[in-house]
Amino acid sequence: MRLPMSPDHLHDSQCFSLTAARLGRGLFLFLACAAGPACAQTSGSLGLVSEYAVRGISLSGGRPALQLRIDHDMADGWYAGGFASPVKLGNDGRQAGLVVYGGRAGSLPSGLSWDAGLSRTIFLSSHEYDYTEFHAGIALDQAIASLFVSPAYYGNKPSAYLDLNAFQPLGERLRLTLD
Repeated sequence: MRLPMSPDHLHDSQCFSLTAARLGRGLFLFLACAAGPACAQTSGSLGLVSEYAVRGISLSGGRPALQLRIDHDMADGWYAGGFASPVKLGNDGRQAGLVVYGGRAGSLPSGLSWDAGLSRTIFLSSHEYDYTEFHAGIALDQAIASLFVSPAYYGNKPSAYLDLNAFQPLGERLRLTLD
């Protein structure tokens, strides 16, 4: 579940001193930094996993997979992103799988956080497995409940999936997680 960004992640007001030769660029940076907090945050990651599995089903044929993720979060809770990974579906061989997603997350005065959005999963060589999925979830302290609904999961029948997660810190670097 995507939780709202904390206020300390919403802005970075550091400006760097520049030499006189870079005065024009320095003036632009100064004005950009002095304008106030940033309205968005973009991040990306590149990772290697020992196996790519979704809801207990291997999508990498039991092999390692190199994955790329890009996320863009707005200060008002809206977000969008994309994910790419090699996949192996049935006898179709290896191909690329792409997921694009977007939604909104927020907080309620009660301390609950919420998240709702949709995603589209696309397989570049096997479009019969493509699907759209809607999700909605709530979180309180160390527990999260999310419902995922698809009209044609992996190009097949409608599906609904309830994901319940909880964790308990056991120390500074250790926690017990229940999925």
